[in-house]
Amino acid sequence: MFKELIIHIQDVSLKSEVVGFDFTFILLHIYKKNQAQREQYSPLFITFASQPLKHRIMKILIIGGTGTISSAITRQLAESEHELWLLNRGNRKQEVPANVKQIVANIDDEADVLRQIGDTMFDAVCEFIGFVTEQVERDHRLFAGRTRQYVYISSASAYAKPVRNYIINEGTSLCNPHWEYSRNKIACEELLMKYYREEGFPVTIIRPSHTYCERSVPVGLHGLKGSWQVLKRMMEGKPVIVHGDGSSLWTMTFNEDF
Repeated sequence: MFKELIIHIQDVSLKSEVVGFDFTFILLHIYKKNQAQREQYSPLFITFASQPLKHRIMKILIIGGTGTISSAITRQLAESEHELWLLNRGNRKQEVPANVKQIVANIDDEADVLRQIGDTMFDAVCEFIGFVTEQVERDHRLFAGRTRQYVYISSASAYAKPVRNYIINEGTSLCNPHWEYSRNKIACEELLMKYYREEGFPVTIIRPSHTYCERSVPVGLHGLKGSWQVLKRMMEGKPVIVHGDGSSLWTMTFNEDF
């Protein structure tokens, strides 16, 4: 398997072929142009631990798979060589690629779900529609021992509000007294970390920001029937509600960039 690794350091680039390994004991001798003396170069060494490339097809289950965020991931994985399964109610079956395995069920009917998945072992189970702790508890009952990694989609709205700094990272506190949705997401995260600490349940938590897709437009506040109502009001010259004074920083993510 050939990859081309292109590393740019200032105005100097190095192209290196990586053959048969996943960054395996690569010693990159990169010459960085000295800013003070243009004719002198200083070496920079980067070393990675040796580990053979273990390429295998993964078996991935998405709980949901046709929503705002997950629909793009479904399409991307369907085009890969990995084996993708979806678990949902089947309301958008026409949008699911033909090569994707779909389990049509009410996930709260745990007996039916277990009957359909049998003793299948998944490399990853991705929960896109888990909003309260009861749903996380259900997932734990269903997939503990049946997945090598449980991926929980939380929300960037869980970060402390008001923010003290516009730079937010994993160390930013979780606290949102203004929105129950966010507080529920925080509670779900805390429960999952409890499972991890006490029994080693393999969990990854992702906190996406405001994500939109081809079915909607990103607005801070929308009507009962979605965001298109806001655009309709704009086209009709009617006022629309803007959160704050309209100058707050906001991160938008198109679902294919997730």
